[in-house]
Amino acid sequence: MSKVNNAQLEKFTRKFGKMISSGIPLVKSLSLIAGENEDEPMAEIAQKLISMLKEGFTFSSGLERFPGIFTEVYVAMVKAAEKQGRLDEGLVELADHIGEGIVEVGSGDSEMVELDSQEDNPALKVIKKANSILSEAFKKNVRAIFFKPEADRVMLSFGDPSHLEQHEVLSMDDYVKLLTRFKIMSCLDIAEKRLPQDGRILLRIEGEKVDLRTQIIPTAFGEQLMLFFIYKRDAVVDPEKVFPDPEDRKKISNIIEAFKSGLIVFSGPSGSGKTTTMQTAVAMINDGMKSIISLEKEIHYTFEGVSHVQLRPGIGLNMAAAAKSAIRSDPELMVLSSLTDEKTANIAFEAAENGIKVFTQMAARNPADVFRQFINLKVSSNLLYGGMGAVVFQVLVRKLCPNCSMNMELSQIDLDQMQLPDFKPGKYAESKGCDTCENTGYLGRIPLYEFVVPDKKMKDTIIKGDPDEITDTIEKNQKKAFAEKLRKLAEDKITSLFEVRRIQKMLDPSI
Repeated sequence: MSKVNNAQLEKFTRKFGKMISSGIPLVKSLSLIAGENEDEPMAEIAQKLISMLKEGFTFSSGLERFPGIFTEVYVAMVKAAEKQGRLDEGLVELADHIGEGIVEVGSGDSEMVELDSQEDNPALKVIKKANSILSEAFKKNVRAIFFKPEADRVMLSFGDPSHLEQHEVLSMDDYVKLLTRFKIMSCLDIAEKRLPQDGRILLRIEGEKVDLRTQIIPTAFGEQLMLFFIYKRDAVVDPEKVFPDPEDRKKISNIIEAFKSGLIVFSGPSGSGKTTTMQTAVAMINDGMKSIISLEKEIHYTFEGVSHVQLRPGIGLNMAAAAKSAIRSDPELMVLSSLTDEKTANIAFEAAENGIKVFTQMAARNPADVFRQFINLKVSSNLLYGGMGAVVFQVLVRKLCPNCSMNMELSQIDLDQMQLPDFKPGKYAESKGCDTCENTGYLGRIPLYEFVVPDKKMKDTIIKGDPDEITDTIEKNQKKAFAEKLRKLAEDKITSLFEVRRIQKMLDPSI
């Protein structure tokens, strides 16, 4: 059998991809290629692949039998495309990479080999390691996986963006192989190392559909990889779970029912659950009879009774343009997935002031920070006065593990050293860590809410247009209320004083 070169591999890949995209089944497409006299080695390989497909092999597992032709990168890209249901597009992209010299043919040897018994196969090792990391993170129900490169190693952490727990230390060589694997699974450019990239991985883990969002950011020590889990089960919104405190449920219900128009902002630090809370609020008023339109950068979940609009900035459908169009349809509720530019902010406030209920979310350290951001976005005091309905602010507080929590007596000196002088001496809870909580000391999280509805005094301050006076008025009232809620969680031994201090510093880094 003669050797295969890059041109022959590119031709086979492109032709096969285009046949599939035309609706021709896999086996039929390979049969047409095998029946051609030109590129004889590829025709013979196609015939062998047909036999393997009929035996129950997947296309990618069949390619692995020809390592001299289809390299581990080639096979991995095909496998990723198979899992995502886009084999036709994946093959055409792969052909482009071959033509550009990014992906090349192997040794050119078209001999078929047995790979199942090769436990030391480096490609299989990388694939198994990547799958192992995803499976373990899934079982632990983590929200994010972070690979953070340092000078001579890479830190692998599980958790959520606001709080990560170190899981493993990887060598730089192993990480580079894993990074390539995840890039391939996300259909990203494996050759690009200078620019940020965003991708998506669709897969099944233990029978559940999992959507992973991939983010890659170049750093001084290499590319940092972040994988964010989006679970389909999260699409089920339950007010009793999102607002476990009946008083909080009553407050949010009163807010969303009281305002027939106005802007309601769901805010909090990154990873605090703002999206879930906003979706729950939408569900609480979605009776199937209201006109609700949601404008989203990426549609993660869809809900019956809500018109979801995917933004496409590349063709001019940005948030501002979509909001203008949505307003013309006169919805009862308009949901904006984010509100970060001056034009969109003013459009949202004008809509809120003129009879439309608007929901949005915003990353913020405290409720006053929401108003600061709107002032920075050049929203006038008149629009703030007339359009602002309420701010729902939240953080997620880690709960102590019940299996290893223990009481500890703290004196005033101890509390002063912990920078908690306002707390009273007495018994508080702490945990030492155990197998149940994986030695973290914490198990689960509880949401802590603050609801800011501008009263007459606050509105009078807003209309004056003094940013400092506006934020000072809010902070004076709300900071104390939030501190009391944190104090109660510690006194009831639901969380630790160390967690209280962590939350305090997150909300106000200056303390």
